[in-house]
Amino acid sequence: AIPRVFFVSLMDKEHANFERVYGQIKDALTPKVIPVEIPVGEGPEFHGIINLFSQKCHLYKKGTKNGEYEEVDVPAEYRERFER
Repeated sequence: AIPRVFFVSLMDKEHANFERVYGQIKDALTPKVIPVEIPVGEGPEFHGIINLFSQKCHLYKKGTKNGEYEEVDVPAEYRERFER
């Protein structure tokens, strides 16, 4: 199998749905797909990412448009998703 990389972008858009896109990629290619990062929130509630390798959460600073973020531990409500 050839390794592939996918980016799920535009997570801040109204109808963003990471789990749906992730499922479609798994169905179309292989169930062995592993995300590197998962979003914190979706659509208007999107405000960061969790990196599964570093085990850190990057929360974007409000009011900035250049991607500034604060690195924090994974929030408790995302820990189960993170550990999958």
